[in-house]
Amino acid sequence: MEIMDKIAIFMLIILFNLFIFAKPLEKLINDKKPRIQFEAKVLKVDDRRSGQFYNGRLGGYNLSPRYRILFEFSDEKRKQKSVSSPEYKWVKVGDEGILTLQGTRFISFEKEKSE
Repeated sequence: MEIMDKIAIFMLIILFNLFIFAKPLEKLINDKKPRIQFEAKVLKVDDRRSGQFYNGRLGGYNLSPRYRILFEFSDEKRKQKSVSSPEYKWVKVGDEGILTLQGTRFISFEKEKSE
Protein backbone atom coordinates (compact mmCIF):
# COMPACT_ATOMS: atom_id res chain seq x y z
CA MET A 1 0.00 0.00 0.00
CA GLU A 2 1.35 3.39 -0.95
CA ILE A 3 1.77 6.24 1.49
CA MET A 4 -1.10 8.20 -0.15
CA ASP A 5 -3.46 5.26 0.38
CA LYS A 6 -2.49 5.12 4.05
CA ILE A 7 -3.05 8.86 4.42
CA ALA A 8 -6.45 8.60 2.73
CA ILE A 9 -7.51 5.76 5.03
CA PHE A 10 -6.26 7.68 8.07
CA MET A 11 -8.24 10.77 7.03
CA LEU A 12 -11.40 8.70 6.50
CA ILE A 13 -11.04 7.23 9.99
CA ILE A 14 -10.68 10.72 11.48
CA LEU A 15 -13.72 12.03 9.56
CA PHE A 16 -15.78 9.01 10.61
CA ASN A 17 -14.89 9.58 14.27
CA LEU A 18 -15.74 13.28 14.03
CA PHE A 19 -19.12 12.38 12.55
CA ILE A 20 -19.84 9.79 15.27
CA PHE A 21 -18.83 12.01 18.20
CA ALA A 22 -20.25 15.34 16.95
CA LYS A 23 -23.69 14.98 18.58
CA PRO A 24 -22.44 13.91 22.04
CA LEU A 25 -19.86 16.70 21.93
CA GLU A 26 -22.51 19.26 20.96
CA LYS A 27 -24.69 18.05 23.86
CA LEU A 28 -21.80 18.45 26.30
CA ILE A 29 -21.08 21.96 25.07
CA ASN A 30 -24.77 22.97 25.18
CA ASP A 31 -25.18 21.58 28.71
CA LYS A 32 -22.54 24.02 29.96
CA LYS A 33 -24.15 27.07 28.34
CA PRO A 34 -26.66 29.27 30.17
CA ARG A 35 -30.32 29.33 29.15
CA ILE A 36 -31.10 32.58 27.36
CA GLN A 37 -34.53 34.00 26.58
CA PHE A 38 -35.43 36.12 23.56
CA GLU A 39 -38.58 37.84 22.38
CA ALA A 40 -39.39 36.11 19.10
CA LYS A 41 -42.03 35.73 16.41
CA VAL A 42 -42.77 32.55 14.43
CA LEU A 43 -42.22 33.15 10.70
CA LYS A 44 -42.46 29.62 9.36
CA VAL A 45 -43.25 26.07 10.50
CA ASP A 46 -41.91 23.17 8.46
CA ASP A 47 -42.28 19.39 8.67
CA ARG A 48 -39.98 18.30 5.88
CA ARG A 49 -39.84 14.58 5.43
CA SER A 50 -36.38 13.08 5.43
CA GLY A 51 -35.84 9.57 4.22
CA GLN A 52 -33.60 7.09 5.92
CA PHE A 53 -32.68 3.63 4.79
CA TYR A 54 -32.72 1.05 7.51
CA ASN A 55 -31.70 -2.55 7.54
CA GLY A 56 -34.53 -4.19 9.40
CA ARG A 57 -35.80 -7.70 8.99
CA LEU A 58 -37.05 -6.94 5.50
CA GLY A 59 -35.04 -3.79 4.91
CA GLY A 60 -36.81 -0.70 3.72
CA TYR A 61 -37.14 3.03 3.65
CA ASN A 62 -38.44 5.16 6.50
CA LEU A 63 -39.82 8.67 6.11
CA SER A 64 -39.48 10.49 9.40
CA PRO A 65 -40.61 14.09 9.89
CA ARG A 66 -38.13 16.75 10.93
CA TYR A 67 -39.98 19.57 12.59
CA ARG A 68 -38.45 23.03 12.23
CA ILE A 69 -39.60 26.50 13.20
CA LEU A 70 -38.14 29.74 11.85
CA PHE A 71 -38.07 32.47 14.49
CA GLU A 72 -37.44 36.20 14.06
CA PHE A 73 -36.00 38.14 17.00
CA SER A 74 -36.74 41.75 17.94
CA ASP A 75 -33.48 42.82 16.22
CA GLU A 76 -34.80 41.20 12.98
CA LYS A 77 -32.24 38.37 13.06
CA ARG A 78 -33.66 34.97 12.20
CA LYS A 79 -32.88 31.50 13.48
CA GLN A 80 -34.31 28.12 12.50
CA LYS A 81 -34.62 25.50 15.24
CA SER A 82 -35.49 21.81 15.23
CA VAL A 83 -38.30 21.05 17.66
CA SER A 84 -40.24 18.05 18.93
CA SER A 85 -43.62 17.02 17.56
CA PRO A 86 -45.65 18.42 20.50
CA GLU A 87 -43.97 21.85 20.24
CA TYR A 88 -44.49 21.88 16.49
CA LYS A 89 -48.18 21.04 16.68
CA TRP A 90 -49.25 24.01 18.80
CA VAL A 91 -47.08 26.73 17.24
CA LYS A 92 -48.54 28.74 14.35
CA VAL A 93 -47.10 31.32 11.97
CA GLY A 94 -47.42 34.77 13.54
CA ASP A 95 -47.25 33.57 17.15
CA GLU A 96 -45.18 35.82 19.40
CA GLY A 97 -43.60 34.95 22.69
CA ILE A 98 -40.44 34.05 24.59
CA LEU A 99 -37.97 31.66 22.98
CA THR A 100 -35.56 29.90 25.33
CA LEU A 101 -32.28 28.50 23.97
CA GLN A 102 -29.34 26.80 25.64
CA GLY A 103 -26.35 27.11 23.33
CA THR A 104 -27.67 25.83 20.00
CA ARG A 105 -30.41 23.73 21.65
CA PHE A 106 -34.10 24.68 21.54
CA ILE A 107 -35.59 24.56 25.04
CA SER A 108 -39.05 26.10 24.74
CA PHE A 109 -41.29 28.70 23.16
CA GLU A 110 -43.90 30.29 25.41
CA LYS A 111 -46.61 32.12 23.53
CA GLU A 112 -47.71 35.51 24.78
CA LYS A 113 -51.19 35.40 26.23
CA SER A 114 -53.64 37.44 24.16
CA GLU A 115 -56.11 39.50 26.12
